[in-house]
Amino acid sequence: MAAAKDAAFELAQNTVAHPRLGGLNALEWFQLVEMHYRHHLLQKKRLVDAWRQAYA
Repeated sequence: MAAAKDAAFELAQNTVAHPRLGGLNALEWFQLVEMHYRHHLLQKKRLVDAWRQAYA
């Protein structure tokens, strides 16, 4: 149990630099990736909708 707490603490404390957002820990990186992925899925949906409207 203590090992899990130590690992969680390490994930929260260690950061890797992001060019615009500064240092992000592991949880923040995973949240950023998920948000970025949703952004691209929304872009794809808009493109597909526009294509269907133009060529339907």
